[in-house]
Amino acid sequence: MHQIENHELRTPGVFAFQLQACSEIRVVTGRLWLTLEGFPEDVWLQAGEAWTLPANGRLWLSAEPVGDFRIVRFTAARQSRHDSSCRTPFLVIVEALKKLAVSGTAFFSRGDKSGPHAAELRLWELAGLPDSKGSDCKECG
Repeated sequence: MHQIENHELRTPGVFAFQLQACSEIRVVTGRLWLTLEGFPEDVWLQAGEAWTLPANGRLWLSAEPVGDFRIVRFTAARQSRHDSSCRTPFLVIVEALKKLAVSGTAFFSRGDKSGPHAAELRLWELAGLPDSKGSDCKECG
């Protein structure tokens, strides 16, 4: 089951929506800018494109210059992280990091304070392990 909300943006501005993981933004016309609070990267979508939220949170968006879009909110069953229809690449990475931290397998981190390193640290934090990447983590940057 799902709920579809149709939205039209005809005036400049940034709008916020509180959404659950696995909700989808589908652009009908125009171009949208999206950013999910707490995530380092922005998303740009054109008409015909869609994006799935990787985690619960506040989504900020605006149209360039106008846009029509749909928010598709799925039932709790689809939002379950054990449901493969909701496994975004982001969720797959977070789950893999959790397994890696307890596996005893060597892991190499950039450790150089670059953009990719900052993204890696954010993923560890979202995996619930901000201070511990596992005892076998080696920084090589």
